[in-house]
Amino acid sequence: MLDHYREATAKFLELAPHVGVISMFTNDSGAGTCWCSGLYPGPNGPDACRNINMGKRVGKWLRAIHKGASDAGRKIEIIFRPLHFSKFETLDVIDNLPARTRLSFKRSLAPNRAFVLPENRELLVRSKERGRPAILVADPTMGYQLGPLMERPLPYYILDVYREAAASGAYGVSGPQITEGMDGVDSPTTMATISGLARY
Repeated sequence: MLDHYREATAKFLELAPHVGVISMFTNDSGAGTCWCSGLYPGPNGPDACRNINMGKRVGKWLRAIHKGASDAGRKIEIIFRPLHFSKFETLDVIDNLPARTRLSFKRSLAPNRAFVLPENRELLVRSKERGRPAILVADPTMGYQLGPLMERPLPYYILDVYREAAASGAYGVSGPQITEGMDGVDSPTTMATISGLARY
């Protein structure tokens, strides 16, 4: 399987030479990394890897992708989001990350909770200590559907998101929905955020 990932990465980068970053996340819609505690049907997978630490298994996987990039004469960055991994599994992954690889952590989806969740603060610190500062996924447009439930106006909430992200010690901020929106139409919140960032 690792050889397949290596070969697929090499072929992908030969077809798309402009790609410099591969961002991926795991364990959504019921599938994902085997023997992970967060799989919808419960931990499962091949017996051969059942007792191998999550960090070692994920580390081998990410290294195979980097080797594929090297086969194509390229160097890439990988952003890996350990979706539905337990805290222990995530810490193990952090300790086994290869070079040019960072984890990303999602913000709270609740409109009145802290942007950087308390359970993520230790993970951010550990990532920085290991020389792989993490990336925060800041998606303020997620809040607009919940606007009526918010305790403060949305523009202030968006500013607080970026302030807290800047103070978190993260390497960077990724905003997956500050792009083209549903049916090619950006939300007013997205456009206001882009306009504000461009202005200042």
